[in-house]
Amino acid sequence: MIKRKWNILFLLGLSFASVCQAGDDIDALYSRIAQKDIQALNELKALAKDNNAQALAELGFIYEYGVAVPIDMIQAIKYYEQACHVEEPYGCYNARYFYLHGLGVMQDDVLAKELADKTSKADTDTDAQTVTRLIADEIDTAKQAAESDITQRSRFIETLRQYASGGSAMAALITRLGYSKEDILHLAELWAQERDPELNFIVGSLYDSGFVEVDDKEARSLQWFRKAAELGQADAQNILGYFYLNGKRGIKRDLQKGVQWYELAAAQGNADALINLGEIYYSGTQVPLDYARAFEFFERAAKMGKFRALNYLAWMYTNGQFVDTDCRKAAELFAQGRTSFADDPHFQVTCEKDRQARAEAVAMREKNLPKLTFNRDRVFGASQGSGYACELEFVVKTDRISSIENLRVSLALKNKAGAMSQQVIAFEPFGLNTQNRNLQGYKSDTLRESTLQPVYQPEFCDVDSYSVTAVTGMVNGKEMDMLKAGVFL
Repeated sequence: MIKRKWNILFLLGLSFASVCQAGDDIDALYSRIAQKDIQALNELKALAKDNNAQALAELGFIYEYGVAVPIDMIQAIKYYEQACHVEEPYGCYNARYFYLHGLGVMQDDVLAKELADKTSKADTDTDAQTVTRLIADEIDTAKQAAESDITQRSRFIETLRQYASGGSAMAALITRLGYSKEDILHLAELWAQERDPELNFIVGSLYDSGFVEVDDKEARSLQWFRKAAELGQADAQNILGYFYLNGKRGIKRDLQKGVQWYELAAAQGNADALINLGEIYYSGTQVPLDYARAFEFFERAAKMGKFRALNYLAWMYTNGQFVDTDCRKAAELFAQGRTSFADDPHFQVTCEKDRQARAEAVAMREKNLPKLTFNRDRVFGASQGSGYACELEFVVKTDRISSIENLRVSLALKNKAGAMSQQVIAFEPFGLNTQNRNLQGYKSDTLRESTLQPVYQPEFCDVDSYSVTAVTGMVNGKEMDMLKAGVFL
């Protein structure tokens, strides 16, 4: 099993330096061959004729899986065996697999063991039998399942991926057993081309995590995530929704497309997409605030055991958003969500006090309105591939407990050259309690809210001044023009 890998490392005592990774030139040749470049195939064969073990093993892979050539098990076995005899560990375990199971050749347990011994005795403190028992048999079983049932291919790739991601020693061992990280990625890409949604997602995640070093990993991962999403893979749909909603990976922000992708994933019961939709409707910064829909999405995700959803539900019970305030229920949900609120002996007392304060604020809202202060704070540089030049941080505070929702502040920004830019700043609900912690339980001023406003014109990252032209929102349940009402200072 995968969980045994750390014990396996102890047994093997691998010398990291002894394991050679496939050369960049051979990997480049493979990429060309995958695009049906016959010249590249001939170049690889020329290297193989010079007894280049990596080239021989790569040719074995190409003929075993039919990469731009017809599948030819006899050729694959020949190349794997030649690689094994030239330089361990290349090809030995690959060839062993065919002899052990009688695939393309007569079954030969003795030769299979000899091939295993040839690999595993090099630079290890254990014997071939131990290696075989602990890992190779598991990989063989997963491979056989993938060959007989294409729905098991993703499981096979994930088995290889988890081992290869277990540190340098484990990656070296998997290479020794015939699957370098490059091989794993190549096989996943090859199978993904058969319109397998899960494998397309796996390839995207392999690039995204830097499983294999490439210069354009973000572009490649986006390409595969998009393919997976279009084929209906829910995790990929959720990721694509995030990219559109936040302007990531060079994608221009598009609220409508972002929500559409989230909804497609949520319709399949994807818990992360449910939470993301809940947050959108809870915050009300990108769509009209809708606590009822937010509660529905959080509740569905909470039933799947998602801590973040449980904490949102707890926060809504704390603040009386869509549901009546229920401090005991909130405490129970925070405990299930594993936040520090669960250990706070003052939480329920403060919760009840805040409930009364909110009720009084609603009753006196015509006579006792809060005062809000507003200012620009810091400037943050844009993240790579975001599409904008910078982000301006704006902060708003209320002087007392109040329900501030759907807050929109219209600004006229002026840069040092005197040019003007109009911006509308949206804030999430705030001011509803005095717990002075956020819903994750970390210390936070609950009478204060901040937001980052993306700026697409570099000349407005250095703002000389700004003026507030309009402020709208709800105060204690009543929609109002806050400038006219004197709420906004």
